[in-house]
Amino acid sequence: MLKNIFALLRIYIFWYLCFVCARLIFISFNLNAGPYCSTTELLQTFLHGLLHDLSVAAYLSVLPLLMLLLSSFLTDWQIHFNWLKVYVWLVGVVILLITLADAVLYEFWGQKLNAYAASFAKFPKDMVVFSSGASLLGPLFNVGAGVVFLYIMTNKWLKPFAPAAVAASKAANTLLAVIAGALLFLLIRGGTGKSTLNQSAAFFSAKPFLNHAALNTTWNFIATVVEPLEDNNRNPYVYMKDELADSLVNPYLVNTSTHRMQLADTAMPNILIVMLEGWSSDVVELCGGTAPCTPQLNALAKDGLFMSRFYANGNRTDKGLAAILSAQPALPHSSIINRIEKFSALPALPQTFANKGYYTSFFYGGDIDFANMKAYLLNAGMQHISDVSDFALTERNAEWGVHDDKLWEHTLAALNKQPAPFFSVALTLSSHEPFNIPAPQKFGAAAGADEYKSAVYYADSCLGIFMQAMKQMPWYKNTLVILVADHGHKYPLMRPAFDPQLYHIPMLITGGALHKAYRGQQFKRIANQTDIAATLLGELGWQHSAFRWSRNFTDTVTPAFASYVYNDGIGWVNDSAVWVFDDEVKDLIIYESKLPKARLQEQINLSKAWKQVYYNEYLKR
Repeated sequence: MLKNIFALLRIYIFWYLCFVCARLIFISFNLNAGPYCSTTELLQTFLHGLLHDLSVAAYLSVLPLLMLLLSSFLTDWQIHFNWLKVYVWLVGVVILLITLADAVLYEFWGQKLNAYAASFAKFPKDMVVFSSGASLLGPLFNVGAGVVFLYIMTNKWLKPFAPAAVAASKAANTLLAVIAGALLFLLIRGGTGKSTLNQSAAFFSAKPFLNHAALNTTWNFIATVVEPLEDNNRNPYVYMKDELADSLVNPYLVNTSTHRMQLADTAMPNILIVMLEGWSSDVVELCGGTAPCTPQLNALAKDGLFMSRFYANGNRTDKGLAAILSAQPALPHSSIINRIEKFSALPALPQTFANKGYYTSFFYGGDIDFANMKAYLLNAGMQHISDVSDFALTERNAEWGVHDDKLWEHTLAALNKQPAPFFSVALTLSSHEPFNIPAPQKFGAAAGADEYKSAVYYADSCLGIFMQAMKQMPWYKNTLVILVADHGHKYPLMRPAFDPQLYHIPMLITGGALHKAYRGQQFKRIANQTDIAATLLGELGWQHSAFRWSRNFTDTVTPAFASYVYNDGIGWVNDSAVWVFDDEVKDLIIYESKLPKARLQEQINLSKAWKQVYYNEYLKR
């Protein structure tokens, strides 16, 4: 019996060591992803992640425990020990793959691997392209080290259970199995308390990176798949009574236009929205950025109205698409365009313009099926959609499809042929990972920030050529052009996922139809991507009450603010304060305010209410 106790304990220790190694991998990959962390703080992640490590180790020890029971009734157990090795190898490889996927994903997205991230696995080609932006050296080294670790442990560390030859030893093994099973059950649930183990048990710091390092990757991934943080049946963001939440939020949802700037000098202008892939304010000097990556945008701003305090609602293209075209705030853990039953009834700018007699079109150099974009766009009223399949094979010179130079050639040709007035949207991709551009690297070829800046510089040059060509077209004088990033980027300053500056993006209104009074002007009013709908429709004198979460930012009666969500919380920016409330820390992690601290709780409650009210609406769709 003693031999079997030690054999079972060795299996349990093996699984625990796997998760210690997994945490080391996560930290080594992402040590520079957040604020400076001391050695003491990093060591604390192993202590605070202990409960989750022990819990998953207990889960994975259940099957070996059942094998122990079988050993009580089988005489030739050595054969079955080989099956145990197979089980350890299979599960060990899965843990290794989850760990590496999480480490690489966090480097780009600043969030742990979860069900939302896993949903992109249905686009394997695109995800391979995405991950190719990371160095392969680290993952390959860890794969090799993981295989060696598994080989040593399965051949040197794990021991077979002793076969039970007599009835007494069978009874002893059965008793051991019952006791061990009870202990494993307690470890799985995280103790004897009333509540079971959850993510919060690993959180201990105001630095999100330390909390994410402490949280067991395998445990978290399984938990979000089995019980998604966001679903169609309940609101996970209930902080107060709905009546109170509504009373806090409603004053900020004033979306009737009482004042118009009359941006367009014509009643029915063509509209072209250009979504700039991942352009951060940090590479746009007009937004305060220090990297001179956008000389063409700077030049265009001299003939346009530049929004210097504009913010994205989320951190992915699918979230930006829903914010810009349907005025939908982003969801922290998912995207509304991934759910057909939810986006089917959304208001949408393409449909609104189509109802007014506009021709609607969408241009993209990548695969339009990615992230469910095609289904959403067709439902939104896009009459024509062009993607990578419309380009010759010789033109597909980018990992995602075609680079911006080819996209703009195609788009200009299509705009020349399509009827007017039109409402068109173009989504660029040359500034997307892995930043392999068909031009010299302006800022060097070093992986990361330099490659990103060079890619933005290339995309900016392509945009400038397109805009100059478009100005020669007869329909340009009747066209309003909106240039806006779909989301920001952590590069070049390695901003963490919660940083308000990560969501600060460029936005420029230009075109031949822009009223001359606004050319060369900067508009410093704070606004969001969701505000584009009400502003555009309000400036044309059209009704926009269907876009409930959108405000006309030219109307000085409406409150000026911007909000955004990331995987763990919500950020808020207005003229008086900037704050970030983290759901997992359950407190403010950023607070900069001109207001007295007495109003601190009021601002926290507003952040909570915003998420609660929007998710209530989301559930009702």
